[in-house]
Amino acid sequence: MYNVGQDYIDALAGKTRTDRIEGTLTLANGSSIAITDENLVRDSLSLSKELCGEQYRVGTFNTACLKLSFFIDDALGIDLTDASVTMSYFLTPEDAAEQQVPLGTFFVDPILSIRRKNILNIIAFDAGVKFDREVSDNFRTITGTPAQIISAACTYCGVTTAVLPASLDEMPNSDIIVSAADKQIQTYRDAVMWCAALVCGYAVIGRDSALYLIPAIYSVSGGVRPSIITSRTVTAAERQSVYVTDTRAYIKYLTAYAGDDVVNYVSSFSAQDEQASPASYVLEKNPLLADKEEAECETANEEWLGYIDNFMQRGVQARIMGDPALDMGDALMFTGGDVDQRTGIIGVVTSYEWRYRNYHDIRCTAAECCGSIAPGSLSGGAASVRPQSAKRIDAIKTPEPSAGGVGEDLGNRNENFNTYTGHQWANRIIDEQFDCSDCCHLEGELNTLRNCDYTSVGGANNAGTNDSYSIVHGNYNTFSGGRHIIAGSHNNVSGDGNTVAGYGSTITGDSNVVAGSNHTVGSVGALVCGCGVDATRAAASYVFYAGNYSISVAMTSNGYVFATAYNTNGADYAEYFEWADGNPENEDRRGMLVSLIGDKIRPADGDGIDGVISVRPSVCGNDCQLNWRGKYKTDVFGETEQDADGRLILAEEYDKDREYIPRSRRPEWSPVGLVGRLVITDDGSCTAGGHVTARNGIGHKAECTTRVKVLKRLDDTHVEVLVR
Repeated sequence: MYNVGQDYIDALAGKTRTDRIEGTLTLANGSSIAITDENLVRDSLSLSKELCGEQYRVGTFNTACLKLSFFIDDALGIDLTDASVTMSYFLTPEDAAEQQVPLGTFFVDPILSIRRKNILNIIAFDAGVKFDREVSDNFRTITGTPAQIISAACTYCGVTTAVLPASLDEMPNSDIIVSAADKQIQTYRDAVMWCAALVCGYAVIGRDSALYLIPAIYSVSGGVRPSIITSRTVTAAERQSVYVTDTRAYIKYLTAYAGDDVVNYVSSFSAQDEQASPASYVLEKNPLLADKEEAECETANEEWLGYIDNFMQRGVQARIMGDPALDMGDALMFTGGDVDQRTGIIGVVTSYEWRYRNYHDIRCTAAECCGSIAPGSLSGGAASVRPQSAKRIDAIKTPEPSAGGVGEDLGNRNENFNTYTGHQWANRIIDEQFDCSDCCHLEGELNTLRNCDYTSVGGANNAGTNDSYSIVHGNYNTFSGGRHIIAGSHNNVSGDGNTVAGYGSTITGDSNVVAGSNHTVGSVGALVCGCGVDATRAAASYVFYAGNYSISVAMTSNGYVFATAYNTNGADYAEYFEWADGNPENEDRRGMLVSLIGDKIRPADGDGIDGVISVRPSVCGNDCQLNWRGKYKTDVFGETEQDADGRLILAEEYDKDREYIPRSRRPEWSPVGLVGRLVITDDGSCTAGGHVTARNGIGHKAECTTRVKVLKRLDDTHVEVLVR
């Protein structure tokens, strides 16, 4: 984290803040253009950084991206080739001096950046882009430690390095001698990335545009009882939302290459923390080790696992008030609100998107847990670790699996992972019965449970008696008791407070939440039918219905929704239209005035305005969010056709194997507000009570009445309008 004072951190959590940005666009000819709050387009400045995304990965080298738009005369005349942007953020705490946080220097991509008449839309990347060059023949002849290989790559790319041999002393494999001769290393970024993977770290570009290598574990303080060093605490007052995983994961199992062989490793470390669970990790084949013997590779893999195995990670996703002082790899303490208020929860920042004067989305990605291991199962030899794509380890199998299940008397807080019977059915139990007590986890089929509370059951044809708070996955399950969570089909459930998802289930009890179809429901206060609603009549017409003695909300199988009233915070009616130019550069066109050419839109000129690109419509038509608009067969009016059983008929053109991307995520489509209150971008000439005409999509004061009337001015370049 950038070195800021406590006054700075306190100011971030305040109800108001005094901040500003200051930057410079430097052109190749040496001239410069100042960027300040006065010419910055509102909500356009953002900074994205990433070590890894939704999947936990070590050994990455990702490039940070800066985006912003600002007003300038004759933007079309500016040459962005070899241009760079240097930005800083300034915050003034109450009764303290202004503090500066440099964002760094970023190199403009002239192809992705867009120039309009009086607006520059800039997309720029940090110095990591300099490593996207093919390695030279001379570079392939270099041998040395990972730090020396990285230093050589920086020299070839003209980037300052902060990676010295001494700085990697505590990281694994820091003294191994390698070379970049393997042809899989095509660019200098590849070389840096594989060096980072070898020493269990990440490569990043710092605020000073130098290359750093940060470890993939916490920093800890010394002493008899070492403690984690956190960069800062994020309180509930600073957060808009937070999601935290239930467990802390630590990497106990490693699958890696030793030469051409795949070898599985198991760490001797076992966490004593009841909230910690083991995880597995797959380490890709490292081309830096291509010329190494199997024994050398094995040693490198063991060092890698021994370095990271006791690093316990917790997955966190949070939205906070913007803090650009945060860096990748920072350990943050989250306290208060929806997280542990006594001890707090620590997460390591693996990606974020900071938006100036807006929300700041932070992700702390953790390895995926893989469950527990049956006691003594490692004594028969090396563990059999499933690949990472399988997401978890279900069992450690003995060489000669015995029939039936294991551990009939499970006791408290135990798990049963099954071997298999014969060679036909994996993970199967034949008519085994368990008096499980509490907090058990069973895998397999045909399990019969008695008096088992807080139990998780996987498989099919399971039965339970007097079980409460169970989680069940599978089909044809029969459970009695209360408060089960059941997913599957053809389940028979009785009790109160059940959550059921599936098909063809029979549910009795009170206060159930039911999703799916063809359920038989006998209950009071169930979400599916409400309290006192005629379930027989409702089920004949609707697949979802709710109410209190009468149906208030209902939905038919073909997607029609009926309700007594509908209220929303949105303020316009919109429909999705396609851009005539396809918006090939994914330009931010929010608030632009548009007109139609046939059934496509373009920036409006003059008074012929058909709508405004909307951000938060109350109703949005032509959306096609759930699936491709041509998925089902329709008549000329768009009404879907059904077969004899009342099911929708798939269109011949529909390709089920092709991924569908909703229009909301495609740059060539935008929601156009046709009626209602909207915000538009203007050139500063529009006044409240007046009307609007358009100049290349930008609002301008009209001398006559148009269908766009100004309600009020929001800032120097935005007004709220009423489209009629």
